[in-house]
Amino acid sequence: MSRNLAIDFGNTAIKMGVFENERLLQDWRIAYDESPDILRIIEDYNVTMSIICSVVDRGSAIKQLLQEHTRCMVLRPETPVPFLNAYLTSASLGMDRLALVAAAFQAYPHNNNLVISVGTAVTYNVLTSNRTFRGGNITPGIGLRLRALNEFTDKLPLVDAPGDTTLLGYDTESSIRSGVINGVAFEIDGFISAYKEQFKDINVFLTGGDASILGRKLKNTTFADANLQLKGLNSILLYNAK
Repeated sequence: MSRNLAIDFGNTAIKMGVFENERLLQDWRIAYDESPDILRIIEDYNVTMSIICSVVDRGSAIKQLLQEHTRCMVLRPETPVPFLNAYLTSASLGMDRLALVAAAFQAYPHNNNLVISVGTAVTYNVLTSNRTFRGGNITPGIGLRLRALNEFTDKLPLVDAPGDTTLLGYDTESSIRSGVINGVAFEIDGFISAYKEQFKDINVFLTGGDASILGRKLKNTTFADANLQLKGLNSILLYNAK
């Protein structure tokens, strides 16, 4: 059986997962100031193939180790995928978005799918039932919005995301947190409703580091999966290995 390692270099952390064929065996989330023991993971899990996705200019040492000890693929715009990529500026397309769409395709290849990832940015990614990635939307994530209110005003404080998010803020801190987090939730619900009007019977996936904060606030039903991107990377790796 194939043992694969999928690694995503995100804006704030590294996500890794070991798969046996399509089954996720173990996953990790690692800060950039930590040093993952890649060789030990390869040895402990008998990893033979790997795939890297990155939206940052980091990870060269890890990439070199994977290339030396596994059959390593780096996800690029020209990498073959099992659906049509109709994004007009594919060179500027974040490979994380391509991996998310691959995961939706693996789960529901004959359906319309909307994949929403809530991280540093909020991305909306549409895969139509004719197996075509059409694009979507990109907006600032929760952390960016909180920092923007602090950095671009003279007196508003920097507020942490955890805390009260009652609809009616009762002081400046709770007003900012409620405005940002509820605002993102209202935005997501609005996009879901708009896409449901345009695409029949669309499946909605929710993932990303802040998905747990928002999931219970959404009115629309979603498939929540914290490891959706890793699963998409693994599916692309298996597709190219055949």
